Amino acid sequence: MTSLLRYDATAAKKSLSSDHFQELEPELLAARDETFADVKLWESQGEVPSHKIPLDAGFIPLPAKILGTKSEGLLKDIQTTAARLQSELGSVVSLGIGGSYMGARALFEALCHPYHNELPADVRAQHAGGKDVPRLYFEGHNLDTDTMQGLLDLLECQSQTQPGKDGRWGIVVISKSGGTLETAAAFRVFRKALEKRYGADSEESRKFIVPVTGETGKLRNVSNTQKYPDVFPIPDGVGGR
Repeated sequence: MTSLLRYDATAAKKSLSSDHFQELEPELLAARDETFADVKLWESQGEVPSHKIPLDAGFIPLPAKILGTKSEGLLKDIQTTAARLQSELGSVVSLGIGGSYMGARALFEALCHPYHNELPADVRAQHAGGKDVPRLYFEGHNLDTDTMQGLLDLLECQSQTQPGKDGRWGIVVISKSGGTLETAAAFRVFRKALEKRYGADSEESRKFIVPVTGETGKLRNVSNTQKYPDVFPIPDGVGGR
């Protein structure tokens, strides 16, 4: 399999001497050893020292598990849901804070046109290898009511002025506990707006909301109550990201 990402430290080595790297080596090796020890401790379900609680070492082997054969069903489900949102929506609102927000935003800014959301659908597709990529907005990472209301106004305007797919929007809400204030408040507001748009008991109000959350917690409870068809897990041992 060809690697999609390649790290090249050549430029850094021009600025830093070999002595500098040698000085850092013991600390880096110690950090690596501690990380692997944490993974072994987490997998053994042994007693965790108080200074390491919560032990979120499950994040280290998670990519390999998701890409491995045992979890290929989950990966396919994620890809299927992503393809469905891509084909049915003109805009997706990602709600999350911290690690639940920054990773997706970093990839969005790195891989998409700088003004992706302002481009018409056909031009967005040209910059995405022919794929019809929805607009992507981020909220739920602060308590700024002005930006939240501004996005709601924009989504309503798109719904009224752009027929069909390009005027439709949905939500991906990411929170392990579902209790993080900023994300929980934003989800309540955007969920209400989405249900007003499509109808509280409509199929759209369920299939256009995709939670990513822990096996227990407030968001999981809401997901079960509302019977959202696509809910993806944040496994135990992985922090709220």
